[in-house]
Formats: sequence, C-alpha cells, structure tokens
Amino acid sequence: MSPRKRDEKPARELSPEQAAAAAMVAEARARGLALTGPDGLLKLFTKNVLETALN
Repeated sequence: MSPRKRDEKPARELSPEQAAAAAMVAEARARGLALTGPDGLLKLFTKNVLETALN
C-alpha cells in the first residue's frame, strides 16, 4: 500500500443536503457557470429559494 493511501482519511458521509449542494456545484462548474457574482450559482439558487418560499 502506498504511503499516501494509508494517510488518507476515509471520506465522510454527506447529508442529503450536502450531497445535493455538491452535485449542483459540480454541474455548475461543468457548464462553466460561476459560483458567485451577478450571474452565479449562489445568486440564482438564493433567488429561487426565496421565490419558492414566498409563493
């Protein structure tokens, strides 16, 4: 076994919310969408959450 493999910590299990967030970030990066900024994922996500909550 390589020294690196031995020293790596096991991946911790993500909550469903964390898994969903990680999937959204990965998808945004794959599409070239910025994570922050005026047209970024964070702004779009926040807008959609607030609009859904207000409806």
